[in-house]
Amino acid sequence: MGKLKGNKSNVKNNIFKLAGCQSLKTKNKAKAVTADRLKQQNLKNKQKIENIDKQLINLNANIRQPVKRNDFVENKKTATVTDRLEKIIKYNEAEKSCKQALEKLCSMEIMPKTSGLIIIGDELLNGDVTDTNSSFLCRRLNSLGTQVCKICIIPDNVHVIAEEIAKFSASFDVVITTGGVGPTHDDVTYEGTAAAFSTCLVINKQLEKYYSNYLKEEKNDSSYRLVSIPSNAEVILVNFEVPLESNISKFPVVKTHNVFNFPGIPSYTQAIFNSIEKKYFQNMENIFFSRNVYLNVDEIFVVSILNELVTQFKNKVTFGSYPIIDNKRIINEMTKITIKSTFLSDCLDAENVLISKIAPGWLVYLNPALPNFDIIRRLPELNFELSNVIRISSQVR
Repeated sequence: MGKLKGNKSNVKNNIFKLAGCQSLKTKNKAKAVTADRLKQQNLKNKQKIENIDKQLINLNANIRQPVKRNDFVENKKTATVTDRLEKIIKYNEAEKSCKQALEKLCSMEIMPKTSGLIIIGDELLNGDVTDTNSSFLCRRLNSLGTQVCKICIIPDNVHVIAEEIAKFSASFDVVITTGGVGPTHDDVTYEGTAAAFSTCLVINKQLEKYYSNYLKEEKNDSSYRLVSIPSNAEVILVNFEVPLESNISKFPVVKTHNVFNFPGIPSYTQAIFNSIEKKYFQNMENIFFSRNVYLNVDEIFVVSILNELVTQFKNKVTFGSYPIIDNKRIINEMTKITIKSTFLSDCLDAENVLISKIAPGWLVYLNPALPNFDIIRRLPELNFELSNVIRISSQVR
């Protein structure tokens, strides 16, 4: 572990000074974008609340209708009062139910639709370490219905970290950073996060308790850096189903607004994400469906077909075309075409249109006995009709 020069008071002062390094321009821009997104969300919540209020008003008006004097003749009085009491009971129950729904609406976390990844570390930029966290997080977030819109890799620099976090936080529903949360001189992610939100660093008691064994042995400057986080942050103590090395069964993650600070070690990042993904990153309203089609010709031969499909399925389906190089599974495979949509029907329609426009001899058929057989294939030599396209273990997420 690296050690900082200087006494403890100097280190504290340096940490808190670094937290205010963000430029005023970036901060104001981030605040403006954030305010706009909050305003849009408030309008949606306001509409839901208005609907609940309408239900209450209608129900209230129904039970408060004036009772005609003739209704209270002796032979009808008992029945009328009983009916009125039943309506009042139903009204109270409905009012209670609406209040509970309103409380749930106000307290629930907004399901994320977009996300951004900030990968932090000088070792990544100089090539000493290969980034695997971003590929893992992209796959998992996509499978949870949260679209990754942007990834950036930045150095261990407080000003750069603060600037990127401010931009990402204002632009996306959730932001995940990896790296820079340790005790050494180059672990400055917490400082950058504090600067992004114009706050200072404070020593967190929950982190002090978690790192108590380490702090007993290391009474030096690094201990302040390890447990100092933004003043408005919260600590999520994540429990692992399967302990990591050294029998580590839990690990703290710092969350400031919509920004989650993950450690840079891949095994820790994966274990943490798997443990909290459903609570913080899953979007049940936004499920992605995907289909893959493989061709034995270069992608240049299907450019015009893909352009037609992109226009035909605009804003419904996303197409991707990728050359396959050094493929050891099937020699004939040269191009992979991906079809993705939030609606399965659109995904299947686009796939069928694609297959109908491509020459039968270009479609690759794989032996079902091969592993990872997850796509629709067609047997050109059997002259199958479109309705007889072979569907084997189609991968739908």
